This record gives sequence, structure tokens and C-alpha cells, in this order.
Amino acid sequence: MRVRDNGNGTSSSRSQGHGIGLSNIKERLVFFYPNAHQFEIESPPNGGYQVTIQIPFEEVPICN
Repeated sequence: MRVRDNGNGTSSSRSQGHGIGLSNIKERLVFFYPNAHQFEIESPPNGGYQVTIQIPFEEVPICN
């Protein structure tokens, strides 16, 4: 999953939070997908912000 915007990126004064949300996401990925996930935060050179999360696909059989 990739989420991206075209705003000011990390240089904006509005983006100076405490990082609690990002910390929670990192902890949950480590808990649920240890050594099987990817989490990247980028601030592209032309502005904006991009977060990529990759987790393994698991198909669950449907019981009738």
C-alpha cells in the first residue's frame, strides 16, 4: 500500500508532531509481521510525503 500527497512534505511546520501515529504503526507491523514487512517514509524532492507499507498476502479460506 502506498499513500502519497503533494503538500509541503516534512519541511512544513504543520508536520512537526510527536510521531506517535508512526511509532504505533511501526510497533504493530513488528508484532504482526516480524521480519516480513516493509515500512518506508519518504519526502520526494519535488515536495509531498509518501508512506509505503508492504505486508505478506494471506488468503483465508471461506467456510460455508
